[in-house]
Amino acid sequence: MKKLTAILLSAAMLTGSFTGCKGKSSDEPDYSGKYEASKAVMNDMTYEGEFNGVPIAAAFQLELNSDGTAVQKTIALEKSSAAHWEIVDDQLKLTEDGFDDPIVFRISGNDLITNIDDEDMKLEITLTKVSEFTVVTTETVKK
Repeated sequence: MKKLTAILLSAAMLTGSFTGCKGKSSDEPDYSGKYEASKAVMNDMTYEGEFNGVPIAAAFQLELNSDGTAVQKTIALEKSSAAHWEIVDDQLKLTEDGFDDPIVFRISGNDLITNIDDEDMKLEITLTKVSEFTVVTTETVKK
């Protein structure tokens, strides 16, 4: 349960860490769409699909709109916030409204990958592009 809490709290850190507008040329790939956590690697332990019966998708869901705005949700913590995104040097930078420091994702195919290196923990979260979000309720998370 400590690891689940650490993953969810780390996702919350992502939520609180998120300005720019996305300028898109015609030959640039379209990154708009829905992304959700599909994998978390914490201190060399890999979690995919579920962790203790809770879908990894509960940690982080992100919708990137074509106008450069975004909405990200952390279902487990019942938190949602608005953000802006842009592509800079082949990386996606996501900045939560009201914050200055972006979360930087490297782009790998249909995945967005970010790293959090803390004194106590190293965490890599992979968000995968999906057509629809996994339905996760707070009741599922609290079980």
